[in-house]
Amino acid sequence: MQAWIDKYDAAGIVDSPDTSLVAACNGQFIVASPMQRALESVAALGLEPDIIIDALYEAPLPVFNLPLLTLNPLTWVTVFRLLWMAGASGGVENFTSVKRRAQQVAGELANLAETHERVLSVGHGFMNILVARELQKRGWERRI
Repeated sequence: MQAWIDKYDAAGIVDSPDTSLVAACNGQFIVASPMQRALESVAALGLEPDIIIDALYEAPLPVFNLPLLTLNPLTWVTVFRLLWMAGASGGVENFTSVKRRAQQVAGELANLAETHERVLSVGHGFMNILVARELQKRGWERRI
């Protein structure tokens, strides 16, 4: 499973983001995760990131050895995430710590928005969910 995750993380995007997003992104300060898919998404919009936020912007995916189960990779990912959220570490940073980092990233994005007025954040999966929740707790609204 770890090999599948490594290939997934190294893979690019399959579909281009909706081209209507280009107009919505106009004039925004663009922040991107260092993940290849995030950078390719920004490029597919015909844009370039103003800054790339480091690995703080990523949520690790734990891998657990659960013998005798045969599941497809996406089901495994779901099972691993649920175990991780329930408190099992799977050899990676724990969920509580990642939620604290999401608070930190939300703070960084809020600070950038104060300086640049509009910020487009292009990130990776699960961490996007956590950061969005933190921003919403702070009164921010999702536009796209």
